[in-house]
Amino acid sequence: MRTSIIFSLTAAATVATAFNFATDAIDGIYMMGPNDTEPYLIKEINHTLLPPATPSSTTPDSASLTQRDTLPISSYNCESNTILDGVNYQQAEAELKSLCATQKIGAASGLVATVGSAQVFGCSWGYSNPCSEDEINQAMSYLDSNCGSNLTPGKVYMKSWKKDYGRELSGDWPCPN
Repeated sequence: MRTSIIFSLTAAATVATAFNFATDAIDGIYMMGPNDTEPYLIKEINHTLLPPATPSSTTPDSASLTQRDTLPISSYNCESNTILDGVNYQQAEAELKSLCATQKIGAASGLVATVGSAQVFGCSWGYSNPCSEDEINQAMSYLDSNCGSNLTPGKVYMKSWKKDYGRELSGDWPCPN
């Protein structure tokens, strides 16, 4: 009996201290892997104009995708009656694109750029996955076309790639872990 009470109190404390982007996060890009208990900051966003892009000596796997290639989107969802702040959304999207130029989404993890009330993310629920500006553009364009507004939160799923991209109000971690 004593053990079950201690376990119940520990579980309740864990749920009560869950990480929430809306209240716990500073603006930045976060990552969380399968063995992490909460997201961790990998880059702080400082709200200044973005510096010009510098050429990279590394080329991510997805850089070979051309504008004509399309994402294998298997499904999507939209959040009705919600609109993102346009400035926050554009900054978060730009930061995620910048990071994806040099980094993959780790196996069973995600990358989340959060600025103010908006977050833009890429999730991998399988193996390590590349991400790119073109993929993010295609995913957001798909949401724009299917959700009714370019500021409506939503997510596109690519089952064959075990990956998704999305945008939403800052809040809970959006990727499965």
